[in-house]
Parts: sequence; structure tokens; C-alpha cells
Amino acid sequence: MKHKNSIFGVDVTVPKKMFKTLLALLFAFYFISSAFSQQLKTPYKLGSIQTFVKTMKEKGKQGVFTMDISKNESFTIDVESHTSKTYEHYLFGSVKGYENATFYIMGSGQKIKGKLLDYGNKKAFIIDTDDENQVFVKEVDINKQVCIMNGWLDNVESEKTNTQKQKNEAATSIPQLQSLPGATGVLYLDFDGEYVSGGGWGTIDAQTTNYTEADMRKVWYIMAEDFIPYNINVTTERSVYDSASANSRQMVIFNVTFPQQGGVAYFDTFNDGSNDPCWVNTTGIIDSVWLAANVGSHELGHTFGLEHDGTVSGDEYWLGHADYNVIMGRCNRLIVQWSKGEYQGANNSEDDIAIIENANSVNFRTDDHGNDEANSTELAFSANDGTVIEDENFGIIETRTDKDYFKINAAAGTIDLNFRPANEFPQSPNLDIQVRLLDATGNQVAISDPDEMTAAINEAVTEGTYYIEVDGVGFGDPLTNGYSDYASLGQYFISGSIPPNNLSTDEYDLASITIYPNPSSGQLTIDFDTSKIQQLKIKLMDVLGKQVYTNALTPTNKIINLDNLQKGMYFALFSEGNKSFVKKIILK
Repeated sequence: MKHKNSIFGVDVTVPKKMFKTLLALLFAFYFISSAFSQQLKTPYKLGSIQTFVKTMKEKGKQGVFTMDISKNESFTIDVESHTSKTYEHYLFGSVKGYENATFYIMGSGQKIKGKLLDYGNKKAFIIDTDDENQVFVKEVDINKQVCIMNGWLDNVESEKTNTQKQKNEAATSIPQLQSLPGATGVLYLDFDGEYVSGGGWGTIDAQTTNYTEADMRKVWYIMAEDFIPYNINVTTERSVYDSASANSRQMVIFNVTFPQQGGVAYFDTFNDGSNDPCWVNTTGIIDSVWLAANVGSHELGHTFGLEHDGTVSGDEYWLGHADYNVIMGRCNRLIVQWSKGEYQGANNSEDDIAIIENANSVNFRTDDHGNDEANSTELAFSANDGTVIEDENFGIIETRTDKDYFKINAAAGTIDLNFRPANEFPQSPNLDIQVRLLDATGNQVAISDPDEMTAAINEAVTEGTYYIEVDGVGFGDPLTNGYSDYASLGQYFISGSIPPNNLSTDEYDLASITIYPNPSSGQLTIDFDTSKIQQLKIKLMDVLGKQVYTNALTPTNKIINLDNLQKGMYFALFSEGNKSFVKKIILK
């Protein structure tokens, strides 16, 4: 069922699946004709690295550096900086005669690299070093060197209102957030301004946004969900970024200074060790918080090597259809996912998910729940009344083929369960949930896949064993109005109730275990029925499946101390005899 909404005076068709559409257009940054007449078909050599570096240093100190691009042509650089704390050899400047062009060279030892980027004329040159230590320059496709997401549609009234709100409610501190503590890959969201110098961007004194703490949390929540399938920690903590490997980290700076508007990023910087940040300017955007989050993921996508998703008819960014768009396209709809070009007229079929997964030490997260009945997880519930709460029943669909199974031992009655994605905000979920209820032999009893990203099971059952299967699915036709299950990935949470099997209450002794306080700063009490359990074994695993703690609890020893563990989420496996049960523990 569909209905029409009027957005800025235009009638648009909106599927029932979405709450409402707030249309915010991102215009591509278009370029004019070439300013350089020389089309470099092959690299042009500039001499040995020793000679080149000597000339670069001498000219850099003089403030002007001229470099040939062929036997007959050259360009002249007004040097703005020639020192760097990171690189032994460094030079950054603007290009004389070209208003929107920058140039940099950086390197150490026997390696020089650099770029000349003429944004106004859509031209790019790379400077690099070959196997014979000869420096060369070569013209390349600018779209594979840098992204400029520009031309954000401003609505004056919305911008004024939003700016005033920010000034009145500006946060005094940055919320300390991590999506996966201890992960190898780190994506750092910088909200407090940054002075950047000595890299590919030159010197930029980026001024902080006026985002409130709630705004920052919203940006983090949306972006963390985009990268939730991976061994990646999306964080707002600078110390986490500083401690990460230089080859497996990336910073995105949310600010009001650079670029002039929109976002910008270099390609492949996540794993090249340069640590050049990417940027999002948060001013002049309708509902800037969620849109800035989408552009943040877009620019981070480039740092993993992803290219734009456009159309064969010439659109730099695909405009989307219905309420769906893609992260590497215009990314301005309510559902925005990674893509492999399944929409009509796509010009890019690269596998976004695989490219990110293959980056340095990223990989997918360890699967948190088994993919069949034999490896299912016991659904956690209250032994007294069968209440199922989200804090103890959740998971992640990490890959397209992942299906999570939960086991239920139920009495006769009604299994009433609700399943939601990470929908704290209307624009945040990527996972479209389908749920099946199966009997003990694997036969389908009920299925739920409504025209929403949520799902629900409400089914009268007889006493017995049942299984829940959670899967990520698509919606509609990917060519015209929907999407496939390709990127239907992310978190889900289960709540509701089941009929507890009162005829075999002993089976649920472990389900009645309580943990407090939870969340905790480190010391927890594990409370259990000591009249039935004399020794309770506990094993603690982190979200990657690594065992980090083990102990044996008794009626006189119910307290554990986890002060030495990093803050974050852990899974506690309790066992007694041949029975076991899993609960979640949060350290803050």
C-alpha cells in the first residue's frame, strides 16, 4: 500500500515501508572542459629521486616550484608549506593560474608520491617513484583519486532554524562511544575541530561543529550501523584512533570549515599509512545530522577504495528510487545501504561489501549465532512469566548468507515476539528482517516479512521445542522501487513473551540467573538459585568470540571483578552440568 506526500511542493510516492520522506538533494560537483592540453598517455620521468628531492627542497624554500609534465609543458606551484612532522620530504601548494587546484609531494627515504588535483577542470596527475628510483608524473582519472560531494541543497529557513538550535544547545563534551572495542580497524569520528598540517590537504584549521551531544550520538549510531558487519570499531574516542595501526585506521572530520560545502576524501587511505583524513562540512544541510552521517560513510567508503555509484546516462551520483538509495550514490533517502549496482542504469557493479571486508585486517565479525537448529542459541526469557527482553536477545546479520537461529522450549500457549533492526532513528537501519518460526523437525510454522523493516511472530503452539530463524531480506524490485538482500545487514533485537514450560522448570534454572549492576564499571554480582545450583561455571567472550575470562561461582562466591577488561559488550556463557545459557554483560 502506498500514499502520496508533498515535499517542498512536489508530490512523491512513498511506500508504506517508510515513515515519511525528507528529501534532501545532493548535487554532483560537475567540472568544465580541460585546462591542460597535454594528455599523458605514458608516465613522464622527472629524474632520480635524489635529484628531484634536491630541486624540490631548494625551490620549496624559495616559495615557487616548477615541475615539467612533458618536454614542452610544466606547471608552477606557489608553495604554502614545505615541512612535515611525518614526512622527510614534503611540499604543498596551489597551482598558479588555476583557482581550484592543489599540489602536494611527500615521502621518506627512496619513495616519493604526490598528486596535482585540478578540481575545476576535472584533471589529476600523480607523482610516484618506479622500481629504478626514478620519479615520474602521469595523468590519471580524477574520479579515482579524490571525491568531492558538493552542491548541497540549502533551505534558508531550515538552515537558520537548525543553526540557532545548535548554538543554543551546543555540547560541552564529546560522548565517548565505541561500536566494537578492541577491533583491528578503527574509524574515528572527529567532532571537536582539528588542525591538520603536513599531509595531502596542506594546512587546515577546521572549526568544530555546533552539534549537541545528542546530534553526535545520532551520527555515530547511523555510521556504526553501516560498518556493523565488520571487525571495525566506529568511535568518537581519539585515544582509540591514536592507538590503532596506521594501516588500519581512518579519521573523518565533521566541521564547518572544509570543504566549502559537502564532503571530500582521498581514495585508499584507510590502509596506506598516510592517515590523511576525510571531511564533512555540516553547514547548510537540511536535517544535517542524518545526512551528514550518510556523507560521512560515503567519504569513508572512498578511503576503502570504493567509487561512486552513478548511472550510464551520466549521473555522477545515482538519485535513488522510492525511499532507497546507496551509500556511494546520493545517499539521501531513508534506507541507504552498500551496493553492487543492482538498480536500473547502474554504471558501477563493484562489490562494496567485499572491498571493505578485504581491507587490511578488517574481515567480517565472528558470527554471533549458529546458522541452523543444531547450532542455535537458547532464547533468554524469564522463568517466571516467559518475558523476553531485548537486552538479552539480540544479534547481527553479518553477511548475505548469515541466518541466526534461536531455540525455544515452550509450553502450550502463544509465542509472541517482536523483532526490530537498529531503528533508534528512522534513517539508521540497514537490516530488513524476515523471521520464521520452525517446529522441532524444521518445518515452518509461521513466517513474518511485512512491508516494514521490523517483523513479528504471534502464533499459538502446543508444548514442544521450536526454533526462530532471523534473516536479512530485500524489498520490492531492485531495478525500480526496492533492493535485494545484498546489503540487508545489521543489528536486530528481540522482545515479547513465550509460554514457559512449567512441566520442566528445572531446565530453566540458568535462565533465572541475574547480573547486577549491568551495565557495570567492572564489579558484578551473579545471582542464582543456590538451592539447585552449587557450582556455576562462567566463561566470558568478547564480540569477536575470544575467551577473556573464566571462573567457577559458588553460593558463597557470587562476585566477579572485570576491571582489567576493556569497556564494551561481552557474552557470558553460564553452565551447570550439561545445561548452559548465555547472557550479555556491558562494561562501561
